[in-house]
Amino acid sequence: VRNVFMRHVNSEENMMIQGISTRDTDVPETKEVVAEIYCSIGNDKYMNELVARLNIEPSVTSVSWKKV
Repeated sequence: VRNVFMRHVNSEENMMIQGISTRDTDVPETKEVVAEIYCSIGNDKYMNELVARLNIEPSVTSVSWKKV
């Protein structure tokens, strides 16, 4: 999943990853991954495409994004 994520974010010239962290969840053997992405221009369409792409990965149970 990480390679898929990195490839897609790095393919967009206005985006860069600022940080990736993991947290334990209430579900055994499951982790929550939080990625902070900086984008110099608003690109909701690309973020929606990235979420859709990550969501089809077999080990992914949920994907979402928000602007901060």
